[in-house]
Parts: sequence; structure tokens; C-alpha cells
Amino acid sequence: MEIRDSIIDISGLPEIAKIEILDFYQFLFMKYGGNSKQTSNENKVKEKRFSKILSNPIKVKDFKIYPREELYE
Repeated sequence: MEIRDSIIDISGLPEIAKIEILDFYQFLFMKYGGNSKQTSNENKVKEKRFSKILSNPIKVKDFKIYPREELYE
């Protein structure tokens, strides 16, 4: 069996099956690291968001650490 890029006709499937196929395709694409500019751009955006979160510490006024015994009473 030769593996190559091809088009699969899913027009005869119900809508739920089409959604499952798309979901599985996206899973395989992420698992095997598809080389896509969109994927790398999405990763850069996520990294920027995460770095912004980390650069601004969360300030809490009255933070109390409870002893374990008090938590489970």
C-alpha cells in the first residue's frame, strides 16, 4: 500500500462523524508535529501571553496559610 497525500470523500458521512474525523486529524497533526507556519505562529502567540502572565505577579492583600489540620476539620 502506497501512502501519499490524497483527498478523502467524507460527504456521505453524518455530521457527527465528520466532526470526529476532523478532531482525530487535528490530534494526529499535533502528535506528529506538522510543519505549519500557522502552528508556529500560534505557539508564539501563546508564549507571549504566558510570558505576560508571568511578568505580572498576582497581588493578594490578606493571604493566610492554613495548617493542614484546620483544612480538614
